[in-house]
Amino acid sequence: MRPERLTVRNFLGLKNVDIEFQSGITVVEGPNGAGKSSLFEAISFALFGNGIRYPNSYDYVNRNAVDGTARLVFQFERGGKRYEIIREINALQRKHNAKLSEILENGKKAAIAAKPTSVKQEVEKILGIEHRTFIRTVFLPQGEIDKLLISPPSEITEIISDVFQSKETLEKLEKLLKEKMKKLENEISSLQALYTAIWKYLEENDLEVLKSELKTVSEKKKELLKKREELQKEEEQLKRLLEKYRELVKKKERLRVLSLRRNELQKEVIYEQKVKKAKELEPLFREIYLRQREFERFSQELNSREKRYKELESEKEAISKEIPVHRERLSKLEEIGEKIKEELDLLEKVLKASRPLLEQRIRLKENLTRLEEEIRRLVGEKEKREKELLSIEKTENETKDELEKLLGELSVLKKDHMKWLAYQIASSLNEGDTCPVCGGVFHGKMEAVEFNVDEFEKLDQKRSELENTLNVLKERKKSLSSLIEDFLMKIEEGKKNLKSIRNQIEKIDEELHRLGYSEDLEEKLDEKRKKLRKIEEERHSISQKITAAGVQISQIENQMEEIKEEIEAKRKTLKEQREEIDQLKRDFFDRLREIGIGFEEFRILVKEEVKDAEKELGIVETEIRLLEESLKELESENVRDVSEDYERVRNQLEALSQEISDFERKEGRLNHLIEETLRRERELKSLEKKLEELSDEYNNLDLLRKYLFDKSNFSRYFTGRVLEAVLKRTRAYLDILTNGRFDIDFDDEKGGFIIKDWGIERPARGLSGGERALISISLAMSLAEVASGRLDAFFIDEGFSSLDTENKEKIASVLKELERLNKVIVFITHDREFSEAFDRKLRIMGGVVVNE
Repeated sequence: MRPERLTVRNFLGLKNVDIEFQSGITVVEGPNGAGKSSLFEAISFALFGNGIRYPNSYDYVNRNAVDGTARLVFQFERGGKRYEIIREINALQRKHNAKLSEILENGKKAAIAAKPTSVKQEVEKILGIEHRTFIRTVFLPQGEIDKLLISPPSEITEIISDVFQSKETLEKLEKLLKEKMKKLENEISSLQALYTAIWKYLEENDLEVLKSELKTVSEKKKELLKKREELQKEEEQLKRLLEKYRELVKKKERLRVLSLRRNELQKEVIYEQKVKKAKELEPLFREIYLRQREFERFSQELNSREKRYKELESEKEAISKEIPVHRERLSKLEEIGEKIKEELDLLEKVLKASRPLLEQRIRLKENLTRLEEEIRRLVGEKEKREKELLSIEKTENETKDELEKLLGELSVLKKDHMKWLAYQIASSLNEGDTCPVCGGVFHGKMEAVEFNVDEFEKLDQKRSELENTLNVLKERKKSLSSLIEDFLMKIEEGKKNLKSIRNQIEKIDEELHRLGYSEDLEEKLDEKRKKLRKIEEERHSISQKITAAGVQISQIENQMEEIKEEIEAKRKTLKEQREEIDQLKRDFFDRLREIGIGFEEFRILVKEEVKDAEKELGIVETEIRLLEESLKELESENVRDVSEDYERVRNQLEALSQEISDFERKEGRLNHLIEETLRRERELKSLEKKLEELSDEYNNLDLLRKYLFDKSNFSRYFTGRVLEAVLKRTRAYLDILTNGRFDIDFDDEKGGFIIKDWGIERPARGLSGGERALISISLAMSLAEVASGRLDAFFIDEGFSSLDTENKEKIASVLKELERLNKVIVFITHDREFSEAFDRKLRIMGGVVVNE
């Protein structure tokens, strides 16, 4: 735990303190009763909700706190995370509120706990230590510096364990071990089940029997393979004969089909000759078609240009009519613009003359607003104080009534009290003794008087409290009355200033009216400027329109001239195209008459595709001739149909192949069984080895679990090793501080820490106060140094008062070595001589920090 900041208000002797802790040594100094020890009490209370002085939380509230409330805000770092604790203790309402939050990297706070008990539990989890361990290691309170040194062995062991042995880590380790052992149990159980299954399989499948069966199956398969080879040769011969027969049948059918096709092709050749002649005329026909289309396109273009020429004539006439209208409107706008300019100049002169007065009025109105707000605030404060005064007067009257009633009761009891006192005095006198009250001689005895002294004293105490309360209320009334008078004076003064400012504003308004200023003057100016800008824009727009109209007319005239020339050229071109088209048509129809084809027949023939039937006819006749020659050759070989013999041999081969396949499957199954049996034998040996390894690992983990979590084993061993390291460092410090006189050891049987004084054993409790302080500080410093990284803070409250000057100097030099530990180390002392040995000091007086 590394403290970062502590803010305290009204806690014990601390009134209002805000401290930021720094790494290294800080000495807190100040006179007795200044509030130094309250600083450490505040840290202890902030963390655990427990102090050291009082068992009751409400006793820690400063008695002078007006609201009866103490507030603590403590920020610290632990394990790379930052935390904040806020505690408020209200002694009047008997309330204790607490809140623990984590401070995130972005500065925001995440709530962890919001009740005193839950905050304490979470803090103990975060720190890993309880309050008892905290005040024996991290924090050594005033008068208890030797608490750890004289503790019994069991407490010392428990404190060392709390500081160095994280309970959370051990719990996680135990959980991890249990999970690991459970996993091993499941794995061993699974492997044992698999081992049993493999063993059963090996019993059911004897390896020698399987090998003998495989040999028998292999021999039978060889016999069948030999027989199949003979049948396959016979099948090949029959297959060749059957293929020749099928070839003969196929060629005869092909010859028949080709003869029919030859007849069809002869007819197609005659038709294709006619199509070819028609296609020869197609280019001429296409040229006529294209010329005709071009002629029509030119005709349309001519019509379009003539139409466009007429449109341009109409457009030119319309634009020519608009120009005089635009010129007339431009003249009227110039007259209006001049008039508006004159009005605008007049208004701007008025505004210029009024501007200083307007600025003065704005400043006065701002002052007026501020003054009105201040008066409202003062009135509110006055009313608040008047309500408080009424409340105090009511409380005062109620207290007076209660006091008057109490005084009545006391006046009655005082008579009985006097009688009781007289009886008490008389009871101690003998006949003839001198009376201590009146000085006379005492005669006789008085009757016994019963009186409740406790009740009388309680009432008298209550009377005193009520009288004190009335005095406090009286002072508060006086203070409030004075405040109310001050507020009234300030309010009246403010009202006078308000009146003066309003008069000044009225005079300015009159002067503005005389100049001709009105509130809408600037609006009128804007309106005139807008009108003038609008007129200028419209004039500019009309001028542009007139210029554009002139340009348009010029452009239209140019276009009309160009179109007129295009029309003349197109009419000439159309006449020439018509003559050429007529000549082409005459040539086309002359050629149609020559080949004996009509125009409609031409249109059908020209769409047909030429398939070159003449070429196909030549190919068919060649194939017919070759087929006839091949058939003569096959018929001379006396080819016959052997399909029945071929099917018989094929069926025999198929049955034989099926039988061989069955034997191969048996052979494969047996080979697989033999391989599987051999594999399982190997797997069985591997499982035996694995089970042995897992069992050893499980037993080792079980031993580790028993050893780690048995307090008589690991805990004792762990604390012993830590104590060795702490004592080694303590001996080094003692050697420096006592010139080798003192040595320290730990013995469980001898009651804890044993001190050797020049080699002679002495129990820790048998040392003098100075000796115990010296050794306790050495032990505390060693513990802080060995625990570096876990205990990042170290506090001692007035632990040096019992040391002589020489030992104080030695302690100071050793303490400076702790600077290198990068810890927050704070010592409280009222010894100015001791504090001078250190650079950084924090002085507290009257419950506040007076310098740092």
